[in-house]
Amino acid sequence: MKHSYYIFAFILTILFSNCSVLKKNTNNKLIFELETTSCYGTCPVYHLQIYSDGTALLNGKEHLDKIGNFKSTIEKEKLNELVTSFENASFFELKDAYQSKFLDLPTKYISYHKNGETKKIMAYDKIPKVVTGLITELKQLVDVLEWEKMD
Repeated sequence: MKHSYYIFAFILTILFSNCSVLKKNTNNKLIFELETTSCYGTCPVYHLQIYSDGTALLNGKEHLDKIGNFKSTIEKEKLNELVTSFENASFFELKDAYQSKFLDLPTKYISYHKNGETKKIMAYDKIPKVVTGLITELKQLVDVLEWEKMD
């Protein structure tokens, strides 16, 4: 009987410790994403993700000096500036897609995650300045952050 009590206590300890780890991980939410596609030339192809704790993940695929998976950190001040930029742009009110008949342009997918909602914009052509500005802010991070290779 005493033996089964210890096993039960051990199982409860494992379960509750795992729950606390999960709770810690849920505090770190995805906020921004930028994904670029290829073109007929040498357009950089990558996927950038930025999380609420300042973690930045980069998956470089083609025509970029960082091919593979990389990790970096964004300062809280810069993260707040990005949030302000997206809020000032009324990101959730913008169109879902900006397209044209051209075939050679790279497509950029820019996403903003907020309060359980996600807005994703496909930016191909005839992109308003406000969206171009947001894309530029995220693209600059690829160049200025100090990236650590993860692979």
